[in-house]
Amino acid sequence: MKSETINFKDHDGIDLFLYKWLPDESVRGVVQIAHGMQEHAGRYEHLAEALTQKGYGVYAHDQRGHGYSVDTIADLGDLGPGGWKSAVLNLKEITDMIREQQPGSPVFLLGHSFGSFLTQAYLQRWGKELQGAILSGTNGADPLVKIGVPAAWVISILRGKDRPAWLLDKLTLGQFNKRFEPGETGFEWLNRDKSGVRKFAEDPLCGTPFPNSFFLNLAELLKHIWDPSNERHLPTDLPLYLFAGSDDPVGNRTRGIDALIRRYRNLGHKLVAEIAVAA
Repeated sequence: MKSETINFKDHDGIDLFLYKWLPDESVRGVVQIAHGMQEHAGRYEHLAEALTQKGYGVYAHDQRGHGYSVDTIADLGDLGPGGWKSAVLNLKEITDMIREQQPGSPVFLLGHSFGSFLTQAYLQRWGKELQGAILSGTNGADPLVKIGVPAAWVISILRGKDRPAWLLDKLTLGQFNKRFEPGETGFEWLNRDKSGVRKFAEDPLCGTPFPNSFFLNLAELLKHIWDPSNERHLPTDLPLYLFAGSDDPVGNRTRGIDALIRRYRNLGHKLVAEIAVAA
């Protein structure tokens, strides 16, 4: 596997740290990765190793407010100008770069967790330009999303949009580990592999509480992508593959992912495959 890192300058002049992994031989296709919340793209190197062995190139960037795309730890969670919309546009900008660097290669977009929500928004706007998409650890239904935006607005005003979102974090991510307690790290919900959980917990670029502004962006993003008028723009002939851990709290233990699959199929989408794996 050949590896390279790139500083990619986006439409706002923000430098995004990007990993590029290529097979030693010719490239049969490219998988673009949108990582999850409170982590970074470097954590996907093991996946890149598996994909490059099969002939696929892999591009993955540290999203705005994540990993090495921030100047200091204090900047983690700050999506910058344009918020979630700019984060989605970043995905498209990198897809365009992939097209230039790997002409003629099919491109597949893989979004995990928070990255899967950005991917849902991407597909509603530019899905026709991809050869397929994978949604990992995703969701398609949350009864609290309707009150999420006003609640996040109020908390951001009262507590400060740039202040750590202790309350919002406790009400959301803080509930995820209850099913897996007692645990050593508080992140046991992430992975059944204890060494993987420890690696996440010990990584200074992972698990840091994000600011209130991030949760406001997240609530607005979910409201947008689950609006039927936006979902209708998803190409019905785009191959989709959805998967999640059977105990993954992000997708409400597969209930949320099942709801998303039903909605897509009700909209006329026929090329949807799904699997639930052990948590």
